[in-house]
Order: sequence, then C-alpha cells, then structure tokens
Amino acid sequence: MRALFILLGISTLQGLQACNQTKSVQKEATTPVEYRRILNNEISTNKNGELKKSTEKVTPSTEREDNIPTKEDTILNHIQEKITAAWSEGFAKKSTQKLNEIENLLTNKKSENENLKNYWIAYINYYKTIMAILFKNENLGKESNKKGIEILERNRNKNSDDYALLVLLKGMSFPFSSGIEALSISRDINKLIEKGIETDSTNFRVYYAKGSVDFYTPKEYGGGTKAEEALLKAINLPEKNIGNSQLPTWGKEEAYDLIIRLYLREGKKEKAKIYFDKAKQLFPNSRTLQTHQPNFKS
Repeated sequence: MRALFILLGISTLQGLQACNQTKSVQKEATTPVEYRRILNNEISTNKNGELKKSTEKVTPSTEREDNIPTKEDTILNHIQEKITAAWSEGFAKKSTQKLNEIENLLTNKKSENENLKNYWIAYINYYKTIMAILFKNENLGKESNKKGIEILERNRNKNSDDYALLVLLKGMSFPFSSGIEALSISRDINKLIEKGIETDSTNFRVYYAKGSVDFYTPKEYGGGTKAEEALLKAINLPEKNIGNSQLPTWGKEEAYDLIIRLYLREGKKEKAKIYFDKAKQLFPNSRTLQTHQPNFKS
C-alpha cells in the first residue's frame, strides 16, 4: 500500500523527462513540471543564471490584508523563480545546497508578512522532498516533508494557497508513513481541500491539488473519480496573482499536463489532443508539454 501511495501529490515528477533532456540549461529554472517564466523567457537572468534585479511595482494581494507583501521584503521578489532555479541546479548536482541557502535567508530574515515567508519555506521543502524521493534519500524526504507541513500548519488565517500546498505536501507524506497513518493522512487531505475551496473557491491551485491527489490514487483505493472535474476547473478558472512576483503563480501548466495524461491513460486521445493544443498556445515553450507531442503524431 505504501508503495502505491508514493505517487500521490507529486505530479511535478513527470517533467523530469524534460529535465533530463535539458541539463545544458542548469543555470535556468528547470523544475519537474513547472518550467515557468524563466525557461519561457518571460523573466531574464544574467550570465551567472541569477535573476536580474526586479523593477516591477509590487501590487497588493486581493485575498487578505495580512498577505500583502511590502517593497521592503526584497528577498520575496521573484521568490518562486529563485526557488525553481535553485531546484534546477540542485537536481543537476544532486544537492539541496542552493535550496538550503534560500531557505536560510528566509528563515533568518524578519518579514512583515510571516505567513507568506512561511509559505515559501514550505514550498522549498516541497521541492526538497521531491528531490529526496528521486534520489532515494528517505531521511531527507521525511525531514523536509515534515518541516514543510509543520511550518504551513502554524500559519494563522490560512489562505487558499496555503491549503493547496498543504494538500500536495500531505500527499507526499505517504511513503514516510505507516498503513494506519495513511488513513489519517487521507482524511486530512480531504479536509484541507474543503477548507481551501471554502476560503477561496476561485483559486485554481486548490482544484489542481485536488485533481493531482485523485489522479495518483489507485482505483482500488477510490482514485480516478474526481481528477477530471477538478483539473478542468483548475484549467478554466482565471490565473491568480499575476503581476506580483512575491506570490505563487504555479499550477496552470501542471493542470494541463495532468488532464492530458489523464485522458491518455483512459484512452481518450481526442480529448487529450484538444487540451494539448490549448496548452501549446498558452505555454509554447514548455518542455513538459512537449513530452506529449509523440502521442499526437499523425
């Protein structure tokens, strides 16, 4: 049972096919599925692979007042891209050093927005857990997964992005849990999804997380019944936090990737092709989506 659940919540691992094909871009942000704005040339890097200093104006979050970043929190500028770039280098070198460096910077810096800081520390540990699973480092995986969950659970007045990330982290905790604990984790995941939707029913990342967990749950354990509806919801809801580099923007490309794979798995190639074509228009340079191209050769 534990072996079956190892796939839960780690939809990002599919992009490793593309990551292996693009090791020459180690200094760019190559994530497991999330080949986001740096790889797509929407944000530039200098010759050392570091993000160029941001000149964008920070706009407030619309979700809640205590989640409004300030200009003084410069460590949070382009934080998602910094983390994914650190993942890229770490994956190539089989090292979490760069991720640890960013985590230490965040941990040691007092922020006016501790909730948001905690979110990104948890996000770092999400990636460290993925890396640990890939490189069969059980101790690192268990430690990183536990830390990510605990730091997010400490957040007061959680927002929907907190709940979405908690769902994915909880999903990855199955390999480090006993059979009895797995039942409790499943219940926790369902409650977190409900709370995420109650907090903000327009946040597509919550539905992506819901679809991801269901996608990876074996049918004999009730999986495969909610993924399609949840992923389509994630795809059809509008983007969130665009224009604010301190807030998360991940999830949309991942949702397209999963719905394509879901339809291919179910033998619904025509439906898969529809969403593949839509995804190519939105993410024309996505290495993740390019891995599906051989399925649609005429």
